[in-house]
Amino acid sequence: MSTSVNSSRRKFVVSLGLGGAATVAAVTSSIVPFASSNKNPTDQVVPVAKGYRLTAHIQDYYRSAML
Repeated sequence: MSTSVNSSRRKFVVSLGLGGAATVAAVTSSIVPFASSNKNPTDQVVPVAKGYRLTAHIQDYYRSAML
């Protein structure tokens, strides 16, 4: 068994580990958004109704079309 260590192989293995860690950090930081401390947890997003809605300008049109 040899006690001498190939330094180029050691540098290669260390660079692989650091490169992999950097890649994982870059990918996860772009996927996971940072939590904002100024948001109120009770705020709810209200879904927008889809489809036909009778609004004031539609009612005005119906009134003008009936005359």
